[in-house]
Parts: sequence; structure tokens; C-alpha cells
Amino acid sequence: MDPHQLSEKGLALAAEYRRATEELAGLKKAHGVRWLEIRKNTKTDKEADMHMSATPVGQREIELMYLLKGIEKEIGAVKSHLRVMDVFGN
Repeated sequence: MDPHQLSEKGLALAAEYRRATEELAGLKKAHGVRWLEIRKNTKTDKEADMHMSATPVGQREIELMYLLKGIEKEIGAVKSHLRVMDVFGN
């Protein structure tokens, strides 16, 4: 990939990161309310967390958190590649 293509990829990844972050923020708002309902029927916070993770909202939160970590790594790799290309004049 040339530097322009790498920059475009970085921008696309940043846009995807923003979208996923916004979705995760919305889920976290609903998570709080739902978690309190679940907590009433459990003995511990950890048990409530496990029940919450089993819900569709909890599952999507987990997916998004791992997606965000992957995007962060990929953005870092793109930046590193661009720096190397800059140093070596490619």
C-alpha cells in the first residue's frame, strides 16, 4: 500500500471506531438500567455481571469491546507503517 492508501485506511478505521464507540455508549446506558433489574435477583455483583453478559445487549457489548481493541491495534499498525515509510522515503 502506498502512503495515501494507508492514510485512507486509517481514516476509515477511525470512522468505524467512532461508530462502534457510539453504539457501545448507547448499550452502556441501557446496561445500567437492565443490570440493576438483574442485580435484584442475584446474590453478588459478579453473578449479575455474568447474567448481564448472557443477554443480547451484554453479548453485543462484548463484541464491540473486542472490535474496538482490534481497530485500535490496526490503527497503530497503520501509523507505524506510515512512520517507517516516511523514514525510508517510500
